Amino acid sequence: MMSVFSQGKNISLAPKVTSPVITSTGDTISVADEIMVLEGSNPDGSFKYIQLLNSFNEPIQPAGSNMAFKKQAVKFFKEQDGTVYLFTKYFVINIEAALSKDEVRLL
Repeated sequence: MMSVFSQGKNISLAPKVTSPVITSTGDTISVADEIMVLEGSNPDGSFKYIQLLNSFNEPIQPAGSNMAFKKQAVKFFKEQDGTVYLFTKYFVINIEAALSKDEVRLL
């Protein structure tokens, strides 16, 4: 059984946000900050809360275990239904869920 956050291409229509985001743990994340993608929380090592992006910044599929331990700079954020998504060059991340499941770490 595989569960992923479902946002589809409709997140592409949300406006980009470049102002800093404060997480529920009190951490502030700004554009150009770096994050480290750790290990996926699915049993096979794939990610529940991190998806790969196409060249149009649209999520295309959950990130596989081969994407672990990648360092990425934050490009921008988008919000949908009260959930903040962090965008890097290759990933879109449900930041609160990914932090709580140790799929990412703020650097």
